[in-house]
Amino acid sequence: ETGASQRELDLVSAGGAITPLPIDRKLVSSFPRYSPDARRLALSLLDGSVMDIWIYEMSSNTLQRLTTGGGDRAEWTPDGKRLIFRSDRNGTEELWWQRADAGQPAESLFTGPSPTPEGVISPDGAYLVYRLNDRKTGRDLWFRRLSGDPNPTPIATSGSDELMPRISPNGKWIAYVSEIS
Repeated sequence: ETGASQRELDLVSAGGAITPLPIDRKLVSSFPRYSPDARRLALSLLDGSVMDIWIYEMSSNTLQRLTTGGGDRAEWTPDGKRLIFRSDRNGTEELWWQRADAGQPAESLFTGPSPTPEGVISPDGAYLVYRLNDRKTGRDLWFRRLSGDPNPTPIATSGSDELMPRISPNGKWIAYVSEIS
């Protein structure tokens, strides 16, 4: 096939040993994320025209679809029980979450005033750090409580792009990518 994807997703040990994951090379994979216990790997797979979240179980060497109806950029909750992800299933990019055991359908987690393409949960499970795409200021980072007072607080809302937030294990620091040098 001309132009077909031939990507391979591999696990690489600290010693350099490469183990290919048993994923069809015709499926475009992206954004792999280890579960907090490192026993599972969540990843986005493009199957035909729909990107969904799949979970690879390390011990059983199996791959199972988690979402249906679209989803990518999965991030695990700190307890490993849920995955948050972005989806435009309601017409605009917003954050959803779903139990990792697929026991319940996906639920909308957060709908911002503009597209919300990525987010992470704080280690204590109390806060959502997320990115908004604002027409005036570009890509900005905000946070809000998951329960109680949901008022958003800006983290980085300059005229430059800020994206890809990561929270330190102790929850005190946030690292992110910025165009500001």
